[in-house]
Amino acid sequence: YKRQIHQFSVQIKKINTLTPHHGLSTFNPVREANSLSPPPVLLDYPPLALFTNAILSSFNELRNCCPASLQRDLIRMLSETLSIATTAIFDLREESNFTPEELGVFSDMCRVAVEEFLPYI
Repeated sequence: YKRQIHQFSVQIKKINTLTPHHGLSTFNPVREANSLSPPPVLLDYPPLALFTNAILSSFNELRNCCPASLQRDLIRMLSETLSIATTAIFDLREESNFTPEELGVFSDMCRVAVEEFLPYI
């Protein structure tokens, strides 16, 4: 999980200016509530999309041979990873001088993180 959180931290800090990427997610406009596919709206925010892919890759690696005895450790590690990612997003807000438009995009990204990314993971 350390690799994923490091990659997310690097990606989130590379955001010098936030511009809306709306439209990237429109290729898959129909998504059922219980779909196993990630929410397409994550594509509008590349750091969230990359982080989602990293976590899903980790889950896929564990799927084949994960002993039940590791469940607690894995839950703890995922919780820590999500907490660190959330801190990275808050740090971005504190360290950046967003224009009003960028602040709107940042707020949208935070909303997507809370309403789409976290429930999906």
